[in-house]
Amino acid sequence: MQLHLSLSCVLAGVLASAALAQAPSTPPTAKSTLKPDRWLEDWRWVDAADEEAPPLKNLPFGPNGTWRLTLGGEGRVRAETRDPPEFGIGNLDAVTAVNFRGLVHANAELGPNLRLFVQAGSWGQQGRDVPRIFDEAEFAVQRAFADITLTPETSLRLGRQDLYKSSSRLLFPVDIFNYQLVHDAAALRYKSGPVRAQLFHGERFLTGPGVLEPRDLGGETVTGLFYERTFDALPGYDFGAFILHQETDIGAFPRRLGPEERTSWIARGARKSGPWTVSAEAGVQTGEARGADISSWAFATEVIRKLDAPLNPALTLRIDGASGDDAATPERETWATLAPIMGYLGRTGDYAATNVIGVYPDISFDAAPDLRLSIGGEVSWRASDTAGIGAPGGAAAYLPPGAPGDGPILYGAILKGRWAPSARWDLNGELTWLEPAGALKDFGGEGRLNAVLSLTTRF
Repeated sequence: MQLHLSLSCVLAGVLASAALAQAPSTPPTAKSTLKPDRWLEDWRWVDAADEEAPPLKNLPFGPNGTWRLTLGGEGRVRAETRDPPEFGIGNLDAVTAVNFRGLVHANAELGPNLRLFVQAGSWGQQGRDVPRIFDEAEFAVQRAFADITLTPETSLRLGRQDLYKSSSRLLFPVDIFNYQLVHDAAALRYKSGPVRAQLFHGERFLTGPGVLEPRDLGGETVTGLFYERTFDALPGYDFGAFILHQETDIGAFPRRLGPEERTSWIARGARKSGPWTVSAEAGVQTGEARGADISSWAFATEVIRKLDAPLNPALTLRIDGASGDDAATPERETWATLAPIMGYLGRTGDYAATNVIGVYPDISFDAAPDLRLSIGGEVSWRASDTAGIGAPGGAAAYLPPGAPGDGPILYGAILKGRWAPSARWDLNGELTWLEPAGALKDFGGEGRLNAVLSLTTRF
């Protein structure tokens, strides 16, 4: 309760911030309006009576045609092969699987102060003898919420929604599985000029394999305050502060046994100046898990340098890290990921974002019209020699605590490409090779090849 009151007081201060004028925007197009997060699309610029207008967008209905309805959908096919899985430690055969997902959505604007968004669909897979909990659903309501405008800057979102979308890489979930992390929640949202903030409380929702079937892995409630802004006195800079409180019962997701009470405190800063973009963030987690105090940390950094040269090359360097459970201390020192796969610490979800520090350089360039390629590398080592290395989800499966061995545990290289010929089509591919070293190699780790091809279409 004290945390909830503190967050409310902080948000009250946010709502009192002075608003700055919005920067002018360029005229919208279908290409600029279509987005991976479909609820962010704004099709009000479309004249539905125009024969050349995008179909099913901004359709008039309701009293005197004053309400507006937008329909859309998307499909995704994602094929992946891993040889061998788990770096050969689990003696598993190579896995080749195809995931497919179809979603349709409706966005209804019922006057100036109310809009409804519903997204539903079905997904499945072929290739895995035992599907993962994220792989299959005959029919599921993925998102369903109402946005109520309270003031020009403030709105209340009620229903099934995404809560962690922010500038923080320690929070941001990556869309790899068929299921996408959502919560049944209430979120008070504020946006004015340089200020972006939200205060929320909700419960995690997981789909089951059937029709409108929820999956019970134990309850988890979350309460958070995210605050991001820029300052006129510091042009080019962007700052963020994020507080997230989680309470979990006896369930295990992702692979963490409860009961658990954990609070994440994250600060982030970024600057964009000319060809340079630099960002850094750090977080700590406190609380209690299975009767032991929590004391963990994580960080994520990124430097991008665009070059004025043919093919528009850019150099990127990421250095990320997170703590692990040190066998010499009684504390729970594992940084707990907030979604199954995060946007930091590893490129393809090969290991849990715990007890690892990684360096990831790459260079990207335009190889052809609408085709962007990047070539990168990876060097990773243990943050603590007395803690283990886990598989994705948090289980210590690859390397036990205290395993002998010095130096890095992984070397790797990756080739990635993205071809986006239009707003409706997006083709992504990647080929990754990771070679165990040091303690991971001594424990029996083998080199692993991973190939992914993903095609998404939107309308």
